[in-house]
Amino acid sequence: MKSKKFFATLMAVLFAFVTACKNSNYAVAKANETKTQLVRNIKKAMNDVLDTTEDPEVVFERAINSYQNEFPDYLNIAGLNVDDKEAIELPEFDINYVAPDFSQVMYDYQTDLEASLTSEQLQKYETLRSQDYNFDRYVTLNHSFYQDLNIDLKYNHATIPTNPIDPIMPLHPTIDSGGTTITRVAAAATAGIVAILSGAGLGETIITAFTSCISTMTVGLSASWIPFIGWALAVMLIVGALVALTVIIVENWAAISQKMEEIKTWFKEQFTLFSSLIDTYFGDAAAKGEESKVAKRVNAGGRTLEFIDTIITLDMAKSITDESRRNEKIWLMGHMGNPAKEKGKHWWICYAEVDEDFVVNNKLYDFGVCTYTWYNNKAKRMMALGSNRINGNYSLLVYDKTVDQGDLFGWNHYHLGEKKDDKVVRIEAPPYKRAHSLFGLLRIKGDGGYTTYPQKP
Repeated sequence: MKSKKFFATLMAVLFAFVTACKNSNYAVAKANETKTQLVRNIKKAMNDVLDTTEDPEVVFERAINSYQNEFPDYLNIAGLNVDDKEAIELPEFDINYVAPDFSQVMYDYQTDLEASLTSEQLQKYETLRSQDYNFDRYVTLNHSFYQDLNIDLKYNHATIPTNPIDPIMPLHPTIDSGGTTITRVAAAATAGIVAILSGAGLGETIITAFTSCISTMTVGLSASWIPFIGWALAVMLIVGALVALTVIIVENWAAISQKMEEIKTWFKEQFTLFSSLIDTYFGDAAAKGEESKVAKRVNAGGRTLEFIDTIITLDMAKSITDESRRNEKIWLMGHMGNPAKEKGKHWWICYAEVDEDFVVNNKLYDFGVCTYTWYNNKAKRMMALGSNRINGNYSLLVYDKTVDQGDLFGWNHYHLGEKKDDKVVRIEAPPYKRAHSLFGLLRIKGDGGYTTYPQKP
């Protein structure tokens, strides 16, 4: 009850602060500048009234909760990994937003953290830094934006790894009473995560940041260090590591998504005491990675259809054709790039299952949605009936052939049309310009002209 009253008081102060500023442009700007720090102070004050703990599992749980709350302060993931930014259709997307890279985020968090520490916490923070090589290196690299991986540290350390990219890290997060890392190190295990990240195509600088975050998590979860530095500081150290790890994961999602299960398995093997919490964290990080690829959402028929930015290869186009061949399957797509002009072609694909009635009843073409189905008559019927713009008027459909457009591969299709003098022409106004009703055989451009896939219907 005491914490609830305290929280209510803090919320009232925040509300009064924002309300008092809302009529002044300058004050609003200042409010926005200080909002993040004010919210962090509130969270920190709330932490102070929570029960004291020395249980690493409780510390980790609180760190994950805090990380989830604070992450949006450091990175806006809306449309982050969508190729064509100008075509994104998300209300929360800001086309002028420039995403900071991991080094900027790590610098910002480190600066915020150190500014928020009490004198007592700062003293313990420095003691930790002086006694642990990995933490000293983590802090030093954060402050230097990872521009020089061989940078001199603030303190001299007796135990230094042969290769700093493979940091000294205990197999399980336990540190002896003297504060130095125990001799039982996981050099082979650490080399394992480096190999996984290298296999994903990440460079040395990013891998160094990643392994440094792991070392800092190890310190924050140490049953020996928590009583000395206090659980609140331990939480803040882990939060910083989790924020940075997720920034690296999301900003390199195309590469890391292929290795995500391997990475999670490695973490669970090294942090066996926290297996369920590792699952929670990686579930959240993966969700953020997938969210960063969402380019468009359509609310229709009581459902939210998400369109994911996807690199379309010829093999994938063949797979789409195979899965729809001689059956009722319908694919939903959004913005489609021109394969004749783009080497790495990006389409927006929705993986939700829908039928013809859903397309027609919810007028999906009015949202600029594209469909693919095997049958010509079905494609024609859906587009004629699935838009309020032409409202069942078949004569306003425009038929296009892939060969006429010069695409490297694609399907014949229909567009929504309109009357211009005595002709029917394709509607060029959005969202109708983006709507296609594709069907049938896949056409593939080669040296000798176009072939079809499959060769026979």
